[in-house]
Amino acid sequence: MPCPTFETLIDFADNQLTPEAASSVETHVGTGCASCRTTIDWFSGFAAAASTDLVEPPVWLTRKAVALFAQRQKEGIVSKLSRLVASLAFDSLAGSASPDFVPARSAAVGGRQLLFTASPFDVDLLVSPGDAPRTVAVSGQVLATDSVEFAIVSGLEVEFIRDEKKVASAVTSDFGEFSVDSIAPGCYDVRISDNTREIVLSGAPIEIR
Repeated sequence: MPCPTFETLIDFADNQLTPEAASSVETHVGTGCASCRTTIDWFSGFAAAASTDLVEPPVWLTRKAVALFAQRQKEGIVSKLSRLVASLAFDSLAGSASPDFVPARSAAVGGRQLLFTASPFDVDLLVSPGDAPRTVAVSGQVLATDSVEFAIVSGLEVEFIRDEKKVASAVTSDFGEFSVDSIAPGCYDVRISDNTREIVLSGAPIEIR
């Protein structure tokens, strides 16, 4: 689950959320998200200090403090985000970019297999005809080449971006697998991410020629 926005976390700490929204934040923080817990604890401490009988700070100072913390939190998230740009290593319609590469699996009849690599990750895509006319379906798997732990590739958000708009999305399974169906064929930027990393497949040819 993606981190809630800074404003949502502040409303949670200030008991301003609906019960459903508050429950969602509690579940997220309960998974061990240290960044969100820090935000909630900071505002709770700030609110407690503001409620004492000490001299009340001016409104402009309170707003500036909240804005400054929000900016630093965003900068911290960006600095922690590891962005990997993947390169196309194999295309079943064009052959391998490396003479030593052997595809992990064969493309389905009438389909196309693509393998992207961004060490230490491989992203395997199978493009096949979609259920609707003039569409394609994509099934894929994210593999961590330097680890046998599947946890590192589970729960990742996969987005298919075209003309700067998200066309389809999915979440990886415990084994890094995902699928989307019935999208228009064409070139897409595929973004695979969580709170710590982002893998970008730029200009992936999601089409069958």
